[in-house]
Amino acid sequence: MPRRRALAFWFMLFLSVVCAQFATAPTRAANTHYPTRLTAITRNVDPPAAEDIAFSNYNIHFLLRALGMAFMFYDSIDTKTSLPSDLRGLRPILEAADKLRREGKDDKAIATYRTVTSGMEINMPKLARSYFGQGLICAKIPEQRKKATEFLRHAVYYITDNSDLHLALALNYCFQLEWNNALMSARRAVLLKPDDANARYWLGWIYFHGVQDNAAAMSHLQEALRLKPADEEALHELAVVSVYRGQYANAVTLLQRVIRLRPDYAEAYWFLGIAYLKMGDRPQSQQVLRTLQRIDKDLGREFAARM
Repeated sequence: MPRRRALAFWFMLFLSVVCAQFATAPTRAANTHYPTRLTAITRNVDPPAAEDIAFSNYNIHFLLRALGMAFMFYDSIDTKTSLPSDLRGLRPILEAADKLRREGKDDKAIATYRTVTSGMEINMPKLARSYFGQGLICAKIPEQRKKATEFLRHAVYYITDNSDLHLALALNYCFQLEWNNALMSARRAVLLKPDDANARYWLGWIYFHGVQDNAAAMSHLQEALRLKPADEEALHELAVVSVYRGQYANAVTLLQRVIRLRPDYAEAYWFLGIAYLKMGDRPQSQQVLRTLQRIDKDLGREFAARM
């Protein structure tokens, strides 16, 4: 089975560039291609991981997609979820602050979250809700991710039963390359909400890209698909894991499902072509090449060089 190189160097080299793309612009759809400027920057990057499987800027591509998905997840989180009865008076404040946060009005949102306590009052369960919201804001700003960790860790100490909070902390750890902490937090999220396809997906993602335990990654991604059968991202991620594990026939089946959902997904065609090459099916790989040359000329040229 091909071994992948450690991804930490590429994360450190490009994470700030990638994060800046998201911190200064509206959140992108999770599946959009990387920006032209970033593509130009990474054009000369050596092929990551197993050179005969991944395309040259795959690490940057999956990181961009992950950031977009993480940011959309942060925006979806409701800080008033699972409010205990003695804190229900905070609901209007948290609703208002969450709305401001989703609108990108960070300063106003933070100021609103801070009004959960008044004067010199020290009420840690109340403050935990404030820290929760402030942590979600800081997690989207590259320079404030350590502060986000502090906020979210304080929050999970008092809000122990909120799966989304634990998962947000896990993702914040991911983008700081703290993979073991990310794994523990994601496991906790799944333990709290075992039927949450999103938590299962991210746990599988962490096992694959961070911990590099492909067997565990496959197990959790399969569970994510059982819970949400039409999840394009889980299908694609599971297919890529299958390629890396040498399960090419399984990868082909999964990638064909991805392509039926999204016929222009160039990255899916890439890994489909690689799977066919590994299986020795040159006619099918030639067909994939023609498709790539039509929908993504860069990947088409690179795939042609692999044949």
